[in-house]
Amino acid sequence: MRAQGTVFMSRTRPVADTSADGKFRLVLLAMDRIDSHRVEPWRITWTGEEARAFWAEHASLTDGLRNTQAMLAAKCPPALHIAKLATAEGHTDLYLPSRAELWALRANVPELFDKTWHWSSTQDSASSAFAQLFEYGSSYWSSKGIGFRVRAVRRIPLQHFPT
Repeated sequence: MRAQGTVFMSRTRPVADTSADGKFRLVLLAMDRIDSHRVEPWRITWTGEEARAFWAEHASLTDGLRNTQAMLAAKCPPALHIAKLATAEGHTDLYLPSRAELWALRANVPELFDKTWHWSSTQDSASSAFAQLFEYGSSYWSSKGIGFRVRAVRRIPLQHFPT
């Protein structure tokens, strides 16, 4: 394969796993837009401790599902509340959104949220986590002792429609 056009990252989540030789591996999907009608996929593999450190540092900002699973394992109260809602409206894939997911929700559908503070699943330490205000758009790290709201979300696949 030869790069010919604009390369962009796929909306597909990176896959973090272990390679056959036991090293941490992060697999990303990129697309090479050759022209308006052709796109060539590329699978980029990054292994080793640098990849592990990058994944550990950045995954919690964008992966609410993974964060919520870790919070459930630690018996964190907001995650336990979400677990009680796990079958809301017949869905079993609800989770507490990450910092980036809350930003996206605030930017695109603020009317779906009460105009108050909401917790994210992105934690800064054992005693603080990221919160988002849906009334004015403010956001900051806050003490987990404060009683903010929790809103369950879920992922749905979106179909790309060419323009």
